Amino acid sequence: MATFAYRCTATTCPSTAQSDPGFDATFPIGTAPATLACPTCGTDAVRVFTPPRLALTPRGLTAALDAAQRSRVEPEVVAGPPPRTGSTRRANRQVEPQVNPALARLPRP
Repeated sequence: MATFAYRCTATTCPSTAQSDPGFDATFPIGTAPATLACPTCGTDAVRVFTPPRLALTPRGLTAALDAAQRSRVEPEVVAGPPPRTGSTRRANRQVEPQVNPALARLPRP
């Protein structure tokens, strides 16, 4: 079940005098009508499209979504590659190749 927002179109409706002249209705997904009778005055109320309620989204995910949205409009500009971390000795050290243990069972020439 999903919650859908509706707003009354009548100007004489007491609910339109409030700061948020709307009400919510719950329907199965895909079955919400475009108009619904206002519970206060009975005239037609139109469906209002609102952003999803993401209040329960973890902070890390919210920060990642916000960063992705910002990078679409104004990408971060960098002056150069990031600084290297660690010792330069490690970079020069020779790495021994890893031997697959399954190759030890093969016949030798």
